[in-house]
Amino acid sequence: MLLFAKMLKNAKYFVICSIIMTIVAGMSCTKLGGGDVGKTDFLTEEERAWLDEHPEITIAPDPGYAPIEFFDEKGNFTGFAAEFLNEIEKILNYKFQIVKINNWGELLHRIENREIDMCVACVESESRRKFMVFSDPWLELPNVVVARKNAYNERVSFDELRKTKGTFAITHNYAMSDYIKDHCPNSKIEPVKDVEEALLRVSMGNSDYAVTNLAASTYIIHKNKIINLAVAASLPKRDVLHIGIRRDYQILKGIMNKALAEIPPSKYKEWWKKWVKFDSGENKFDPAVVLSILICSMIILVGFVMWNYLLKKKISDSTKSLHYELAESKKAEEIVLLCNQQLEKRVAERTMDLRETMVKLREEVEEHKQLEVKLNIARRELEQVVEKEKELNSMKTGFVSMVSHEYKTPLSVIMSSVSILDVYFQTGDSVGFKRQCRRINESIDGMLKMLNDVLFLGKAENNCIGYEDEKIDITELTQTIISNAKHAAGEKRTVLFNAVVSAPEIMLKRELYTHVLQNLLTNALKYSPKESTVEVQLIEGDHMMKLEVIDYGIGIPQDEQEDLFKPFHRFSNVGNVSGTGLGMSIIKYCVETMGGEITVKSVENKGTTMSATFPIYYPDESLESLF
Repeated sequence: MLLFAKMLKNAKYFVICSIIMTIVAGMSCTKLGGGDVGKTDFLTEEERAWLDEHPEITIAPDPGYAPIEFFDEKGNFTGFAAEFLNEIEKILNYKFQIVKINNWGELLHRIENREIDMCVACVESESRRKFMVFSDPWLELPNVVVARKNAYNERVSFDELRKTKGTFAITHNYAMSDYIKDHCPNSKIEPVKDVEEALLRVSMGNSDYAVTNLAASTYIIHKNKIINLAVAASLPKRDVLHIGIRRDYQILKGIMNKALAEIPPSKYKEWWKKWVKFDSGENKFDPAVVLSILICSMIILVGFVMWNYLLKKKISDSTKSLHYELAESKKAEEIVLLCNQQLEKRVAERTMDLRETMVKLREEVEEHKQLEVKLNIARRELEQVVEKEKELNSMKTGFVSMVSHEYKTPLSVIMSSVSILDVYFQTGDSVGFKRQCRRINESIDGMLKMLNDVLFLGKAENNCIGYEDEKIDITELTQTIISNAKHAAGEKRTVLFNAVVSAPEIMLKRELYTHVLQNLLTNALKYSPKESTVEVQLIEGDHMMKLEVIDYGIGIPQDEQEDLFKPFHRFSNVGNVSGTGLGMSIIKYCVETMGGEITVKSVENKGTTMSATFPIYYPDESLESLF
């Protein structure tokens, strides 16, 4: 006994006793996992390959489930589940991606939509099995009903609590909601954002009860210093936590189960002590455990005395061999130092060679880039030439088609009229003779106009036309052009003219404006019914003039409007109405030469509105004053 008392006075024996007691106590705890941490060869080749193919598996913790899982003030994922997940990552040698969400309902919704891959702490339920698979359980938590202290001064059974009517505050989408609905049919469920909100509602009298697990309720009560709450009853149903995994990741379930099996029970106990600040009542005082600890301690102490004696003897023997090994070690260090020096020299030489090679490689890469740039420029130029050639071929084809069609009709008229003239001349019919002469003149005028349009467009494309601004009376000029167009139509047509102009005399390119209005009016009269009205509007703005020609004719097909300004293009709905397809090209050129723009609004069989807007200035101003 004296020897035992002396041994207890020695501090190092107390340390050993504490270590042994901790080991034995740990052996008495409930096992929640097994195996050694750090192994990575337990996965199959298929499983390891699957992880390599999915480098960014996402996990979203429940932000309102402290102390199991939550985010601290700095936004870091923490809690029991965080420790658990870190251990899983070490075992798998894999880093999961943490995703922050607002609440548990959003987490389930995003897993169901496969926007998030897993959740760490999830209770298995029938509704969740539709879109998730679950790992083996890794933690079990008791559920309780929390009420105000003035309502329940001591715990009651859940069966007694079921008979009462009240409101239960439960986190939205938590599995316990279905359990309370089934077992407390007379009660009302109030969904809340998280456990903290549920407890605060009960504390302030807004709800009668809060349903949560004992760990979360105790943590939040201590954190917020809520003194008027107490556990009213324990629930038979416990929260058995699994890792919830999106349903199409079946192979990930097997991987997580294997990782769970590698976590030793000591880890769970360490995390439990760190994060769960209450005694659940499950680890009661066990005299058998204490007796076992004492017996083991005595045996180990006796063995330690014997081991200490043998250790001293072994140390003495080892000291002699250690001196010899130190001498040999010095020699080895000298050899290693010499080898290191030689190795550093060779590395320096190789590094120099590598730098020279890299310089040459960079030069070659730069040359390659320059050649590639030149090649791209040449390719683009060639594509532009090919595109231009295609455009010219298309224009040539259109020109030949137009000439063959548009010249054929007036030439036929001229030939037939010449034959008829001879008859009228011999018979002395002067009226018929004059009518045929007029037909010949009209056909010749049409052919001349067609040639003038082609020549005008050709000069425009070659930049061979130059125009100067001159002072004109815009209203008078517009009326003159309208009168000529009505006369050229050869029939009585109604053209309404409306001018909103403050200063009639402006500086403008007369010939270009004439081309624009003539062609717009010609098209409007040609492609609209004889009984319909054509409207011309002239509206003056701030150094701008807007010309609108509105008709109620055949309109332009919607799918062909993008080809409106292409030379020689005629639309599919023009029928037998003659035309060269050059008018709109000339209009566009003239408007753009005046510095303006032209727009079109057209609905097939309802009409067309052509709007040309161009800048103007007044006789007492200079063009430079506008800029």
